[in-house]
Amino acid sequence: MPKSTILKALDESRKQLVSTIEGLSDEDMQMPTLAGEWSVKDILVHLTMWEAEMVKLLWQASQGMKPNTAHFSIVPIDEINAEWFEANLARSLNRVMDDFHAVRKQTIRRLEDFTEDELDNPD
Repeated sequence: MPKSTILKALDESRKQLVSTIEGLSDEDMQMPTLAGEWSVKDILVHLTMWEAEMVKLLWQASQGMKPNTAHFSIVPIDEINAEWFEANLARSLNRVMDDFHAVRKQTIRRLEDFTEDELDNPD
């Protein structure tokens, strides 16, 4: 897939998500009503954590390293998600939002470092 297609999809999906939540109050963002006990804030933490793992994975790939991100963990995904959920309950909404936006900048930066051939190379 061309890099421009990946970057465009990332941009469009992020804009759509931000548009969906931008009218919510801080109280609404933190009310646990989604996925059982999760709030919108918790979902954003979840997305941020997994995207941070992808940034790490992209860096490892660019260095020719063996991946060791959560994607390759022997710990079940549900346990990883539960651990991250608990670890981030006390984080402020402002901090969560800052991290949510910052990790996307890192993703874009990492992707831009790859050539088209590198992105198409499964090795």
